[in-house]
Amino acid sequence: MEILKMLLEKREDLQKGETKACEWAKSHGFFYAFNEKGELLIARKKQICITQDGKAIWPLRRDGSPQENLSAEKTERTVISFISTYTSSQQSAAPAEIPMPCSFMVKEITCKDQIFTIWPEAGQEPVTGTFSVMSEALTLAEYLYYSNTGADEDTLRRCCYEYLVEDHQNYLKKAEQEKRFLSGRNNQMVKKENFYQNENGDYECNFTASLWGGKADVGVWGPGKQEDMDKILTDLSKQLNTHMKWIDQQKEQIQKAILDDDMVSAACDWMEGFELEGEDGKIYYEMEDGSLLPAPVTEEMFLNSLYIGGINVYCRADEISFDLFIGTEPDFFACHSIEVFITATPEYTYKIKAHGLAG
Repeated sequence: MEILKMLLEKREDLQKGETKACEWAKSHGFFYAFNEKGELLIARKKQICITQDGKAIWPLRRDGSPQENLSAEKTERTVISFISTYTSSQQSAAPAEIPMPCSFMVKEITCKDQIFTIWPEAGQEPVTGTFSVMSEALTLAEYLYYSNTGADEDTLRRCCYEYLVEDHQNYLKKAEQEKRFLSGRNNQMVKKENFYQNENGDYECNFTASLWGGKADVGVWGPGKQEDMDKILTDLSKQLNTHMKWIDQQKEQIQKAILDDDMVSAACDWMEGFELEGEDGKIYYEMEDGSLLPAPVTEEMFLNSLYIGGINVYCRADEISFDLFIGTEPDFFACHSIEVFITATPEYTYKIKAHGLAG
């Protein structure tokens, strides 16, 4: 462990690529890589203890007491250590070392886009994962290595080539979903490429639409996996863009549905508790920022306050429904939104219905 403590002291120089520090690490047989966050993965060859039944074991328990009944046998193994951004050379104990399967010999460690790859010399698959995924997947191996039982070869192989592979694939799947989720955030139109399959097998995407002179976040939930999914998503994207254009152009119809739901009276009711008499003897509403708004809320004032804050879209074969969340500025409903439902058919016929306040 002392050699690891020495390496920690040179950590900043290693990350900067200082020649002397890099040469020192190479001379001591260290393979290492940093990710973009400054987290460090280290591998090296080391003589480690073997139990009487052939398991890799650390000579000390977690509490520092010696293991019992250890044989004198040792073998050279590759061990790896995970050093987070919070690990410092001032800590009393160096990072834990985790043994790799006995035949694993490191050739190189690389890191790209937060993903570490430990490349073996020959004959085995590389070990791959992010810092957190790798350290979590190898937790069992670490636990056994420091226990009084030791870690057997089958467990080490499963940790590296079964548990880790599964965890890494899950990470890549989630990362791809997040990438597609974020890729649509600045789009003003739906694109087929922005759809991704969620954990339930349904397709969804997100984008930002220009509506009524402002921006609205739109989330779309589409059909599950079907035949010719590429064509389905292409057609769906075209339909959605046409529907969004219709919503932008039908502001007056949507406003009329809101008026028919008597939301002006609802605004007056919500604002009643904020009335006060101004110096001119007229009644005003005192807004949260201290400004005064003439009372009561008129239809013109109310309609001028409306904007689309967000839309949830649910797509089915015969119908697409839009759940619009209409906000007001100034805020008449204490951060609540007016909910408006719009249903549209593939033939572009529409129904609009306001449904009071959401939330």
